Amino acid sequence: MGLDQYLRAKTTKREYQGATGACSGLFGLAPDDEGMVEIGYWRKAYDQDNLISRYAEADNGCNNRLIKKEDIDSIIKEAKHILKTHKFDKEDGFDITESTEIEDFISYSTWQSKRKWKDTIRFFTDAKTILKEDPEAEIYYCTWY
Repeated sequence: MGLDQYLRAKTTKREYQGATGACSGLFGLAPDDEGMVEIGYWRKAYDQDNLISRYAEADNGCNNRLIKKEDIDSIIKEAKHILKTHKFDKEDGFDITESTEIEDFISYSTWQSKRKWKDTIRFFTDAKTILKEDPEAEIYYCTWY
């Protein structure tokens, strides 16, 4: 088990294709996508979950949690800041010596974490594109353990 995370859009402007994440309907307990378009999928991206959860509706898990349109730029900005200011080392990760607000939610990182931050930026940039295509669209974040 572990953390599976989905970014989804409720929109009529893109064709529904179903979940492509690890669960993909394999488990009856996996959260239902409720017909939403999957924008992105992360696996065990705990640092990214800490960031996104600060902006998503409160939840006890396994539900689609609304992310306000005005918060998407903040998520992208913080993810870009992390990529710009931290050394991601394949062997050693990095050591946080001076903590700032953004660094408080970064645990231990490896080269995989850098990829996950890039994915986060890409997924939320795609969410912005969907919102431009369909102003009535809504963006949701879902986690499942």
